[in-house]
Amino acid sequence: MTRFISEMSYPTTILLGPGAVARLGPQCKHLRFDRPLVITDKGIVESGVVERVVELLKAEGLQPGLFDGVVANPSEKDVDAAVEAQLAHGSDSIVAVGGGSVIDTAKLVRLMVTHEPPLARYGVEGDGGLLITGKVSPMIAVPSSAGAGSEVSRFAAVLIEETGRKVLIGAPSLMPDVAICDPELTVGLPPGPTAWSGMVAFSHCIESFCAAGLHPLADALAIDGIARCARSLVKTVEEPANIGARTEMMIAAIEGAAASEKGLGACNALANAVSAVAGVRHGLATAICLGPVLELNRPAIGGRLAKMALALGESVGASQESLAAAAVDRVLRLTREANIPSGLKEAGILEEQLAGIAEKASRDASLATNPRELSGEDMLVLVRDAF
Repeated sequence: MTRFISEMSYPTTILLGPGAVARLGPQCKHLRFDRPLVITDKGIVESGVVERVVELLKAEGLQPGLFDGVVANPSEKDVDAAVEAQLAHGSDSIVAVGGGSVIDTAKLVRLMVTHEPPLARYGVEGDGGLLITGKVSPMIAVPSSAGAGSEVSRFAAVLIEETGRKVLIGAPSLMPDVAICDPELTVGLPPGPTAWSGMVAFSHCIESFCAAGLHPLADALAIDGIARCARSLVKTVEEPANIGARTEMMIAAIEGAAASEKGLGACNALANAVSAVAGVRHGLATAICLGPVLELNRPAIGGRLAKMALALGESVGASQESLAAAAVDRVLRLTREANIPSGLKEAGILEEQLAGIAEKASRDASLATNPRELSGEDMLVLVRDAF
């Protein structure tokens, strides 16, 4: 049977469908790659995916290099190491193969090869994006998980060790030129990371839908992504080889990342702070914090939550208040069904770390679009609720 690969150009060019990775070589030729650097992590190398990617590149006569030193929660020094690899190989382009940390690192490599350090000067909080020009290496992103949707985002997060904070860096020129989204590449992801990455997609859709401001296009993407996660997130954990469910989650990840152009909220802020302070994976922190954040925000977003409840499977006809409560309950139920730890303590966070997490979260850029204004004290209440 002939496979059908969807091709889209919103917000960037996306090749989506089982087997889409086979189109990598021709896409590289189209973008005039010659010496691409494959940026990835050691886990993806061990899975065999990188070997397949390198073979596809060589089949087109390209001369790929390899950097496999990306870590979870990458820092500025990790980006510097990848930049050195880019320069040493004489690379003219990048192929990022992996999850959000890999793709974010690749975006920052293409930035720092042509821009002056330090990385922190390009943070969105200080309008640093205005310093980013369009002079960056061409890049193709090949996600190996369905989560942050970094493959269709102009943003990248990095830990600045000097301040101990995660900084968000973003500009249109950092968005990958092509995203090749092949759900077959996610099949080997273990149940835990599958659940955590899926919860990132879910939270992006939820937080962007509930975020302050007007963005009907983002809202439409977000509510569709919420429905897809409700149908398929748990299936990807319980049925790892279910390509239909994995395709649904890959779509939800794309939708969540595109919708997050509207903004996110306290859940993303808390997750950034947890990973910065304690090294917990961003997806796991996101999954744990989502329920408490929704409960705290509920008085300000009852109407939004009621619409969300319908996308999650609730029946039409109930009152807005009961639907809003049902939406939060459904999110918590899905979190349990995906075998997410019940709190930050179970994920290894120490009680003495909570104040530092709350302090960092209170200064996170994501709070600017949270649907209600939250103080430092509010963030401490939230992190204690999530503990």
